[in-house]
Amino acid sequence: MIKQYLTQAWAQLRQQPLISAVSIAGTALAIFLIMLVVMMQQVKVAPFAPESNRDRFLHVRWMSISNKNWEDGTSNGPMSAQTARECFQSLKTPEAVTVYTAFPVSTPISLPGQAATG
Repeated sequence: MIKQYLTQAWAQLRQQPLISAVSIAGTALAIFLIMLVVMMQQVKVAPFAPESNRDRFLHVRWMSISNKNWEDGTSNGPMSAQTARECFQSLKTPEAVTVYTAFPVSTPISLPGQAATG
């Protein structure tokens, strides 16, 4: 049965080489793109060297705040270093906590009862 399939496929390749080449190239491209997407996701979360504990990391990039006076409104954006320290460095469960920012530009702000920080 397999021999018959191979014989038919070979005959099809010889009779219509252009259509066969386009079909094979399209199938190969589709498999390549699916593999590429899966590999890109694995590199982000799988524990590859040099960081073998990547699957144990927690990254918090953004935060959302709301106020009861805003009804359903929220404000979304990056977390300040002070907020990150207060939220995460007091945790007892993690072995270590590191605070970093993706946006090194600082803008001075002032909170009620505190001096402006930058």
